[in-house]
Amino acid sequence: MFKFLSLKDKSTPLALRTILYGNFVLAALFCLIAVSGTEEHKHAMKTVGVDAAPSVQAAYNIKNAILQMHSDVANELIGKPGANYASVKDYEDWRVTLNDELKSAAKNITYAAEDDAVDSLQQSLDEFKETVVAARLYHERHDAAYLASFRKAEEILRTKALPAADQLDKANSDVLESVYKHQSETSWVSLLLLLASGGGLVLWNLRGWWYVRNKTKRRFSIPSLASIALAGLFTLWMGFHFFMESRELHAVKEDAHDSIVALLKGESLALSGNAAESAWLLDDPLKVQYEKAFKTDSAGVLTLSNGQTVNAMEAAAKKEQTADKSSASGAIADELRNITFKGERESAIEMLHWWGAYVAIDGQIRNLEKQGKHDEAVALCTGEDEGQSNYAFEKFQDGLHATLDINKKHFQEDVKSGTDRIGLMAGGTVVISILVALCMLFGLRPHMKRYGL
Repeated sequence: MFKFLSLKDKSTPLALRTILYGNFVLAALFCLIAVSGTEEHKHAMKTVGVDAAPSVQAAYNIKNAILQMHSDVANELIGKPGANYASVKDYEDWRVTLNDELKSAAKNITYAAEDDAVDSLQQSLDEFKETVVAARLYHERHDAAYLASFRKAEEILRTKALPAADQLDKANSDVLESVYKHQSETSWVSLLLLLASGGGLVLWNLRGWWYVRNKTKRRFSIPSLASIALAGLFTLWMGFHFFMESRELHAVKEDAHDSIVALLKGESLALSGNAAESAWLLDDPLKVQYEKAFKTDSAGVLTLSNGQTVNAMEAAAKKEQTADKSSASGAIADELRNITFKGERESAIEMLHWWGAYVAIDGQIRNLEKQGKHDEAVALCTGEDEGQSNYAFEKFQDGLHATLDINKKHFQEDVKSGTDRIGLMAGGTVVISILVALCMLFGLRPHMKRYGL
């Protein structure tokens, strides 16, 4: 092989053939490596940005819609029949949203495990909604059986619907993490192979030009020099875009998607805790269970220790300072430590502020209930006015959704940018590789004609 590539001791006709064929082989090799690397980037960006990540986010949207409906049912049942119309309306609005989310999930099935998850979701939700209808009918008739129906609906939610949503999430998350890990570990290999093959092509063509120059005493051969310049510049251009594509995939996954998922997880915990707060007022025999559930869920949203307070966290966040993990943990704390985009800090601070207000009101609700002021506790829990629980919770969600929207916007922009970049890379590779080979052919052709080649 090395003997074949050597130009020393070869006749001029054989040396010219070697230069030309070597150019063809190296141009083809460079093209193959560039196209292969581009396809790897394309597969990773499509899997992470188009197939898996949106489905993971959709799974959380479904889960959160279910939890919102559960919370609305609890709010409705702790009041007198017909007294909490806002919760009834909110339930219906979320039911429509949930149906839309399920239709979207069914249309976006990519992996086998998603089919079973969507089917299980649909079946369990039909069962959940039927049980809610029964609970409402009993409640309207002042029949104590409504409590048993509520418990049954919650059991369906906890043992069937939410696990199915988690299954839908896992089916996509596993693929997403696997593909992203593989691409992160191998992208530098693709870049090195690209630079090595492109550099080899440049050096080979440079060697061929130098050989012809010494044989013919012609210093300039425009086609040959064009071949060298094209190969060199395109190698650098492709290398730059390989590097930028890796950065954009990182931005899609770690800067945007991971923040989106963390926020959606936080909202799931908050919604679950909000339902537990209402159920605590509704179901006396299970009060201890629901109080424990609220504490567990709220701890996942935000846990403060070592003297840390919400007010102190707010003040620090406004100065672009973050609490360390020893004094603050949970979804809100994680988000404040992962601020990336313009406007994200302000909306995250708003989310923090209203979560603090919501938890403070929860304490007031429990104090009223323990003092025997049940109706006042229910009014504070289900009220929509400023200073009441639902008002604070909705403000918390507004801040969370504003933070989500910022991350989703950048997620979509980075996916589009990465996809457009891949299209640009794929379109130029074959054309430039052919041009490099043809330029060298035209550069050698006059000299080959002299020898009848």
